[in-house]
Amino acid sequence: MDDLGEVIGYVLKRAQSVMRVRMDEALRPLGVTAPQYACLELPHRTPGISGSELARGFSPRHPVGSPRSTN
Repeated sequence: MDDLGEVIGYVLKRAQSVMRVRMDEALRPLGVTAPQYACLELPHRTPGISGSELARGFSPRHPVGSPRSTN
């Protein structure tokens, strides 16, 4: 059997792909894509979020709520 990390990674990627297709199908009648929805949803769930915090929210290296660098 393959390394567990590879198997888990494969399963997660497949699940993400299925979810993306279903989101696209659900959002199509609204004329919105999944990335556009994400851009609307994050500020909706975090009122008052700044532009830089919004940008960090879409960065896998700096999720919203992560400690800020003091450098």
